[in-house]
Amino acid sequence: MIKKHDIWLAIMGTSLGICLLYLNGGWSSFRSSHPMDFLEYYLINDIALLVMPLIVITLCGLNTSDYGLRSCSRKHIIAAAVIGVLFFPVVLITAKAPEFQAYYLQVMRQSGAITDVPVEISIFGFIRHQIILITYMFAWEWFFRGFLLMSVQRMSGSVVAVLVQAVLFTIMHLGKPTIEVVSSFFGAVLLGMWALRSRSILPCFTVHALLTSLNDVAVLMHSR
Repeated sequence: MIKKHDIWLAIMGTSLGICLLYLNGGWSSFRSSHPMDFLEYYLINDIALLVMPLIVITLCGLNTSDYGLRSCSRKHIIAAAVIGVLFFPVVLITAKAPEFQAYYLQVMRQSGAITDVPVEISIFGFIRHQIILITYMFAWEWFFRGFLLMSVQRMSGSVVAVLVQAVLFTIMHLGKPTIEVVSSFFGAVLLGMWALRSRSILPCFTVHALLTSLNDVAVLMHSR
């Protein structure tokens, strides 16, 4: 039986996704006129995707573990880590593409992880960059594969829930390299199915954070 709070959680989750599309500027016809700097972008994402849903669930008197914020079997975490490492050769290939080089080197320049031309790595800046990204990945996984996915599942079933979070997840990637945008949909579908099976966001977070960090490493390797 669908509970009223699940309907409101699903509506809020979808609304947050649309608001972040506006703030992040996916479509040129649906874009905020205010350009965000590196820290502002990630801070807004963390507040909207992590803090706000946690507040809503707490105020509703619900258990966050029912929305994916829980531990899971160690085999899921190990599998996620293995998948991330096995995908590194693919990441090495895609990171060499000019589109990836241009986009991610620019992000790392804005964060202070690297200097401009010629590319020089700041150890402190790169570590800070990765810490910010890991927090950001956790917020995204909690929102898409936890809060939104499991709220919509209670309303409309697993298939609709997986597709809703996958479509919004893909939209949030607009403006990034084309290969990443296309693959984000299929990746979101697989991660959504995995989250429903494990009832936890931790495997999804592990593989997503690992691939994101490995992508930065690969981009830097090809920039020299």
